[in-house]
Amino acid sequence: MDSENARYADDKLHQSDLGSLLPLNDGDAQLALNASRRKLKLLISVNIVLSFILLCGIFIGTLQRLIDLGDKNLYLKKVTADSPMFDKLDVRLEIKQMEATLLTPEPAPIFRQPPSPEVDAAWDRLANVRPIPITRKDVILLGKDPDQASKFPESFGFGRDAYIGRLDVFHVIHCLDQVRREAHFEHYYGKHWGNSGNASELHKIHLSHCFHILLQNLMCAPNLDIYTHFWADAQLNAFPDFNVNHQCIDFEQLLKWQEEHSVPVDDFGAIRRPDDYKPHIMTPKFKELFGYEGPGRYVGDEIA
Repeated sequence: MDSENARYADDKLHQSDLGSLLPLNDGDAQLALNASRRKLKLLISVNIVLSFILLCGIFIGTLQRLIDLGDKNLYLKKVTADSPMFDKLDVRLEIKQMEATLLTPEPAPIFRQPPSPEVDAAWDRLANVRPIPITRKDVILLGKDPDQASKFPESFGFGRDAYIGRLDVFHVIHCLDQVRREAHFEHYYGKHWGNSGNASELHKIHLSHCFHILLQNLMCAPNLDIYTHFWADAQLNAFPDFNVNHQCIDFEQLLKWQEEHSVPVDDFGAIRRPDDYKPHIMTPKFKELFGYEGPGRYVGDEIA
């Protein structure tokens, strides 16, 4: 009896195995085929979408690179605040090696020479902070309030939308020139004060302002260049080689642009405040330094 039961169980198992190997009927086969087709369509759709996204990325990247190629000032814009100058000048860049020897070379660069009319003329050209006309849009781009910014009178021929601007780099050089003059105090100021201890308070404040301007500009745009050292027969320690290669803006290009588009300082000096302009009320100390003795001499809180 047990052997018959065992044989019966083996037959059932054998029939089950055979059933799994039999071909599907037409309905089951169609369902399987439809499922495969759906999976294939889904994969194709996903591939199409991914390919489209990839092509869009390539297109946008290529387009951006083409746009960038047309913007010669692109990389300067990344390290400079918004400036109207980017629309006025395609700034040229150049690699320049600094002339930085400790001893003065021969012939001596004009800017390392002692005071003379020729030296003063060379410095005056660089430190001449001449006014240029800018628009209301430019003033806003600079983060300033056009209602508070001074304008050129229409008599200057720039129209009604001409505000008074100046390139800051020339003010920075002006400050450097003040430090140079201080190093030759007797030559430039000896007739007025004799020695630096007798200089006026305004002179000392101006010099302090210039030191701070120079420091802030150097800290704002520090170069990342590195100088090396060499061994000299007259030194125990390695001596620094300050003749560093810098990536520079073509300064002569910028200087010529200012000379061609600026207003003479004397003409600027003749401009007076319009009657409808509400002036800033400066501190009594400011008024004292500049010798102001008019109305409101002892009131005000702006220090400029």
